[in-house]
Amino acid sequence: MNSANPKTPTIKSHLAFTLASGLALLVIYGLLRVALLVYNHELIGDTPFAEFVEAFYNGMRFDLRVVVYALVPLLLALLNVRAMAARRALRWWLTGFASLTLFLGITELDFYREFHQRLNSLVFQYFEEDLYTVASMLWNGFPVARYLLAWAVATWLLALLFKGLDLLTRPREPEAKASGPAWYWRATAFFLCLLVAVVAARGHLRQGPPLRWGDAYTTSSMFANQLGLNGTLTLVSA
Repeated sequence: MNSANPKTPTIKSHLAFTLASGLALLVIYGLLRVALLVYNHELIGDTPFAEFVEAFYNGMRFDLRVVVYALVPLLLALLNVRAMAARRALRWWLTGFASLTLFLGITELDFYREFHQRLNSLVFQYFEEDLYTVASMLWNGFPVARYLLAWAVATWLLALLFKGLDLLTRPREPEAKASGPAWYWRATAFFLCLLVAVVAARGHLRQGPPLRWGDAYTTSSMFANQLGLNGTLTLVSA
């Protein structure tokens, strides 16, 4: 039999799946930022193109932090062969995480148009009001049904995406050892990945605090600066 046994994963295949999933999430968050820019294009005004390039660079740094959070279970799986082999569970985690952050990105399109702010404490203030009134206002004021349908279809596509990445990164040859890679190789890979993850989550290599919301305010355009943030992070911070 030439097909690889998924119960005997390799470190190389697991790292390939982790990297591919991280890149996919990074692309998704970049596309959400493009959607936010296009949906609120009337705010562009005479802002130079270079400032939006800078905003997207800043945004990628914030997106990397979210990606690191999403990949934590995959990194921890390096410490256990059975966890590495549980690709289906890891795929469902990635799909759920991506789906939730995608839902926040979709709701942020109109939230930003309404308040000119990324997702923040205003979300919680609305839900502290009468829920029936808020729900009625949202249903009648926004295309909620279309958004939910688009989100459901996108979630299905995300599940297919991570399944495809799983199959693409499966080891091509069966492992010689049924027990999988030795613990010291897995521990070494985990330590190296941990260093990369910490740097990515911090957002820079210099000393001092990690990336903060103020680090996105590097241009003269408020819209570009806001665009450089990540709505999931601003909501969690709130």
